[in-house]
Amino acid sequence: MVYRHKYGPEGELTRYKSRLVARGFQQTKGKDYDEVFAPVGKGTTLRVLLATAALLGWKIRQMDIVTAFLNGVILEEVAEQMLEMQFKCSKMGEVKYYLGMHVERDVEKGVLRLHQRKYCEGLAEKYGLQDGGKPATPLPSGWCCELAQQEAE
Repeated sequence: MVYRHKYGPEGELTRYKSRLVARGFQQTKGKDYDEVFAPVGKGTTLRVLLATAALLGWKIRQMDIVTAFLNGVILEEVAEQMLEMQFKCSKMGEVKYYLGMHVERDVEKGVLRLHQRKYCEGLAEKYGLQDGGKPATPLPSGWCCELAQQEAE
């Protein structure tokens, strides 16, 4: 089993998630599994869609659609089974947080910003860089390479 935590926009824990891992390195194609395609959007596609929505003033909504095969055998014709499935959706309203990125929008100005401020602040705190602190380096401060000194003269 693999366990994960899902966090919200302010870093608060929102959900516990888990999944069963089937030791895929021991499986043989055609015997233990067949090809199954899982479409995953690219970051570029997301940025183009968000930019278009901001430019044209479209509403941007977010929802979670559960499409897992929980109680049945996966048939070779996955598309058929997908059509027969019932989808469980949870409407999450206006998009504010997506894939670890905060989404800020000003509809009147046609501006949409994506940022990871909370993530960066967490990294700064983890490495002691908050409040403009400088990171420790393996070389002493002010050290210059001799070659650089010779070229300067």
